[in-house]
Amino acid sequence: AVAWHRGEATFARVHGAAGSQALALRNTLLFHWKNLRHPWHMVRHGAGLALRIVVDVATAPFAAADRRWAFLTAVFAACRRLPQCLTSKYSPRRSWQAERAFMRQFDERKMELSPTVRRDALAAAHQAAVRGTSPKVSPAMASRRVSQAPTLTVTIIALNEEKNLPGLLRRIGGVDEVVLVDGGSCDRTVDIARSYGARVASRPFDTFARQQNYALSLASGDWVISLDADERPTAAMLREIRRRISSDRYDAYRVRVRSSIFGRALRFSGTQDDRQVRLVRRGLAAWHGDVHETLESQGRVGQLRHWLDHDPLPDLGTFLAKMNRYTRLAAEARVAQRTPPRRREGWLAPPREIFRRLIWKQGFWDGPQGWAFCLLSGLSQWVLADQHRRLWAQTKE
Repeated sequence: AVAWHRGEATFARVHGAAGSQALALRNTLLFHWKNLRHPWHMVRHGAGLALRIVVDVATAPFAAADRRWAFLTAVFAACRRLPQCLTSKYSPRRSWQAERAFMRQFDERKMELSPTVRRDALAAAHQAAVRGTSPKVSPAMASRRVSQAPTLTVTIIALNEEKNLPGLLRRIGGVDEVVLVDGGSCDRTVDIARSYGARVASRPFDTFARQQNYALSLASGDWVISLDADERPTAAMLREIRRRISSDRYDAYRVRVRSSIFGRALRFSGTQDDRQVRLVRRGLAAWHGDVHETLESQGRVGQLRHWLDHDPLPDLGTFLAKMNRYTRLAAEARVAQRTPPRRREGWLAPPREIFRRLIWKQGFWDGPQGWAFCLLSGLSQWVLADQHRRLWAQTKE
């Protein structure tokens, strides 16, 4: 059975969309303030809080009326609510070392339980937290595991990836099945994939989502993970995947992506905030979106602990080639959806994108490579607006 959750359905009717988000932001601040105890975490939170306030003030003149001063309003609301929050009977443990030791007793990496046993363990943990004692987990409870080992399929869509493909196929050599859908490569992509034992299918490229869904339809494993040719799952990540899919707690998992741009791993302006659904139970998910496609699951979604290494832009030439391709596809998708170009979009979008990556996401900490990536990201927004305008004009001729 599947239960669908319509987000903000109740709160939005009473408070509106902006009011619902303000309540969520206020509650997030209260959660941090109530649970932060480690000195280093407090310093980081204080610095981030000050920066968010500065950004909120700086962007207020350009924000919509219902979004203006959103963060400052949430801070004031959280301050008014803080005394009531701190006097709650569910007060946290005062020692962060004791709380970490307490939570590690329920680490999923150490305890792959069935749903019934996991529910009993979480109920015991809640009762113990209320009483202020540590829960006891019986040996029988800790030893119950899901018996059947499910199979795993890796799907790849590729186009002229003879340079990147061997490194990925060597890294995933232990999976049960590899399915590669080629979009019409004119290099040795197909031959390389077959030499590593991958099942290869050819399909002319039209959109990323359709290519991905076609690859998904060819998979025969119980679970499917989608990877790009320039991505590299670590050995720890592959081990974690095997542990996670042996449990039926979730039907899909989000994956954190750590990108290297121009030879440097970017910690702020890159993809460190991405939480993409990549690992899914077969038959319960589908891809949507023409360019920046997303995998949407019908079941419960968890998150993997380990990162996926990604090296999409090793040099400037690769960036410019991908920029031209992706902006062209995005502009064609806008025209197909009958979305007219906006006036001044070519002048407003680039500085907005540069500000978002360089200031809002603190990309200035990423060094020269990060600064270049932020500026070039702004350039890509200008190219997208220009191509959108040109293609739209062609449809009117």
